[in-house]
Amino acid sequence: MITGYPPFKSDTSEGVYQNIEKGNLQWSPLLSPKAHDIIEKLLNYDSTKRLGCDPELGMKPIRHHIWFSKLDWKKVENRQCIPPYIPPYDPKNIRIDRACQEELAQALIPSKNWLEDGDPFFEMFKEF
Repeated sequence: MITGYPPFKSDTSEGVYQNIEKGNLQWSPLLSPKAHDIIEKLLNYDSTKRLGCDPELGMKPIRHHIWFSKLDWKKVENRQCIPPYIPPYDPKNIRIDRACQEELAQALIPSKNWLEDGDPFFEMFKEF
C-alpha cells in the first residue's frame, strides 16, 4: 500500500494467492528499512509472531514501532491529524456499479452523527 502495489503482486489472481500461501513478498526498492520492517512483521505468516497479535501486548508493538515514531497517537485519537496526502476525489471518475456510487460518495463524507456522536468503531479499535 505504501508504494501503490501489493507485496504479493502477480499478473494473475491465482499468482497472488500462491505468493500469499508461499510467503513470496516482492519488495520495492523504494521502501525504507522502517517500512520494510513493519510490513514484514505485519505479514508474518505465523500469527504467534505477527506484530500486534500477541494476546498480552495487543496493539502496543504496532504503536511503538519505529515506523510510527513521529506519529502523535493522541492527535490521531482526537482526529486532529492532517494526512500528508489527500487523494483527489471525483465521483465521475469512479468506475463502479451506479447503485453503489452514491453510497460510496456518502461514506467518504463524515456524517453529522459521526461528528456529533463520535467514532462508531472506537470500541473495536480502542487499543490500536
